[in-house]
Amino acid sequence: MRRFTSLSVALIFFITNSEAQTVTYSEDVACIIYTHCTHCHNNTNSIAAIPFTNFNEAWSQRNAIKHYVANKLMPPYQPATENRTYSHEKTLTQSEIDLIVAWVNQGSKEGDSAKAPKAPTMTPLNTILTSPDISYRIPAYTVPNLVAFQYHCFVLPNTYSTEKRISAIEILPTNLSAVYSAFLYSDTSNIPLALDAADPSNGYEYYARTGSSSAKLLYGWVNGQQAYHTPKDMALKLDANAHLILRILFAEDAHNKIDSTQVNIKFETTTTSRTIEVATLLSHEHNLQNPPFIIEADSIKTFYVVDTIKSDISLLSVAHWAHKFCSNMSCYAITPATDTISLLEIEDHEDLWSQGVYHYFKPVHIPAGTVLIGRAEYDNTPNNPNNPFSPPHTIYAGNNDTSEQLLCAFSYIPYQNGDENLVADSIIHQLHYLNCSPVHTVAGIADIITENSFSIFPNPAINELNIASKDNGKFSVSIFNSVGQKMYSTQVVGNCQLSLANYSSGLYFIQINTGKNFITQKIIKQ
Repeated sequence: MRRFTSLSVALIFFITNSEAQTVTYSEDVACIIYTHCTHCHNNTNSIAAIPFTNFNEAWSQRNAIKHYVANKLMPPYQPATENRTYSHEKTLTQSEIDLIVAWVNQGSKEGDSAKAPKAPTMTPLNTILTSPDISYRIPAYTVPNLVAFQYHCFVLPNTYSTEKRISAIEILPTNLSAVYSAFLYSDTSNIPLALDAADPSNGYEYYARTGSSSAKLLYGWVNGQQAYHTPKDMALKLDANAHLILRILFAEDAHNKIDSTQVNIKFETTTTSRTIEVATLLSHEHNLQNPPFIIEADSIKTFYVVDTIKSDISLLSVAHWAHKFCSNMSCYAITPATDTISLLEIEDHEDLWSQGVYHYFKPVHIPAGTVLIGRAEYDNTPNNPNNPFSPPHTIYAGNNDTSEQLLCAFSYIPYQNGDENLVADSIIHQLHYLNCSPVHTVAGIADIITENSFSIFPNPAINELNIASKDNGKFSVSIFNSVGQKMYSTQVVGNCQLSLANYSSGLYFIQINTGKNFITQKIIKQ
């Protein structure tokens, strides 16, 4: 995601020429939306409130769609991809963004409906792994009636007295309107078992990871992902007597919904495949360079974690952990030859959008003696819309959403000559729905940032939110919750004051539509 400071407005315009072709929904935009949006935005079993399953639904939200994709706010994907390529990147290409912007600017025409891909039918997720060695469905779990995102861990009953080697993992929620994301860990300690036994519910509540520092993240699932297959001739190690823990993030509005997520795992049948190790190589708990890990109220602080790699390795993936105070994060390596290798860059960190594991398109060679560095900036001021405290409190390291962390975990293999030329996964951009392809191409777009004519205050807010227009023009204002559900909408001329008294504490989005431009700003309701 990209941060737009202050209340500046992005005015997106299409650069055209005399030979520009007319972009239509049927021939161009439907393919993009059905591929990248509809798996979350649908009206049958969806985590997002606004459906995009046909022309009429997309047309009704055309200006909002243009705003979000042009500013790269949607689809949500945290890592920057300029300096590092990942597999299955959940981003739009620039040509896809250009087509959507052109479609709206040219009048949002439907075109010949017979030329559109068949609208997707949203059905429960089905397994694609045949004859898995582990297939376990958690007992039906009813999400408690709490107005907040909830992290719940379930300990799977499968343990093996000897080491196993995993070649594929599949996570299949039964209720996609409730499950936001899911993560699978392995752990040889008994801490998850003790936490499970101490919680009277099915599983146990835990905000950060599993509650055990020895837990290893094997796989992270988000809506739209297929089964994960390890690279050819490689397998993940499942330690002897390790427990498997499934950690699910349930949506903010999932209370009283029922889910029974299934986990399928296949083991490697050969013993010649290379073993993938998973380890938290960078941690504020073990290699923090500028302690103590304390973020005083009304301060912005940057912390560094550093480790030296003792033998040549090939990195396959990276995962990170930080909470609501983290504003940006990066991980990089400095080799003995003083070359800098970018491993992860997150410009605008959002705890909600963290997607677990990012797999590199090609293994990244890290020579022995390389210094591995993690850097994160934390904003503990009122300007941070995710700050749960008003006024800010001093923040310490911990495992809940009012504390902080700085962790980077990697999967890797011992380096062999030529690893950096292997293709770990041949898919970079998400495969198009039904192998569809837009018909037209258009010139690039340009962004102009203009001086904003609105003031939105205070933020964080308690019971009232003020919106002031400098030109006293007419506009509409809407309030959306953190998963895109519209909570309120009204037409305004000049200025207005919105009551937030009946809203629960948390993150919301204010959207202003002038008819020509959109403004979207995050706010916190205390």
